[in-house]
Amino acid sequence: RVPLDQLVLQVRAMGLAPSSGFLSGCLDAPAVAAVEAAERRLAALGAILVDRPALKTLREIERSTLSPLGMHLSRIPADAGIAKMLIYGSLLGAQEAILTAAAALSARSPFLSPGPEREKRQALQAERERLAKSLGGRSDHLAVVGAFEAYRQAAIAAGRRGVKGWHAGRRWCAEHFLSGQRMEELAELREQYRDALKDLGFLDHRQSAAGDGSESGRDGQAKVPIMKGPQVL
Repeated sequence: RVPLDQLVLQVRAMGLAPSSGFLSGCLDAPAVAAVEAAERRLAALGAILVDRPALKTLREIERSTLSPLGMHLSRIPADAGIAKMLIYGSLLGAQEAILTAAAALSARSPFLSPGPEREKRQALQAERERLAKSLGGRSDHLAVVGAFEAYRQAAIAAGRRGVKGWHAGRRWCAEHFLSGQRMEELAELREQYRDALKDLGFLDHRQSAAGDGSESGRDGQAKVPIMKGPQVL
């Protein structure tokens, strides 16, 4: 069974609480313990207005209402924790990196398995470290963010030369231990998340074409990053 966090959020957002009572009427009803775990995770995320949820009973938590953050999370088609990451990343002006990291957490890793050969494993590890270090870190999340940005730049550069961007992107992936198909899936998921954040007002529709989160002035030069957004807490 998968975590019920997003399902419980949807039930609450539609005003069908208590969620355990509503879900108990489903043909394949989840266990009460699973619903309680989802409610507690949502409370810990700040999606439910309840103090010290670890000390509350399920009934006490279910009597509490969704917070403004919880209402926003219910409208993003992602795991609740990933949705919160998207919202806070956009508020902090780091939406491009967060969009990539969130998409990578929601899909298969774009890095290909090198197989049992030791040299290939070492080459893949070295490439991951190089990509992460290009953004000043060492984590796998930064490696994916760095890989996607390099992939995107390769496609843009190819387009300027009159070459099909998707073809150049896949060729770049093949040279760097990455799946071109998975990178394309990641790009589609990023845009789904971007659209959801725009619909909620966390990303401005005037965002610059470069996708850097800044608003462009009349002269085409980027101004300060947009940090506006609806109420979260």
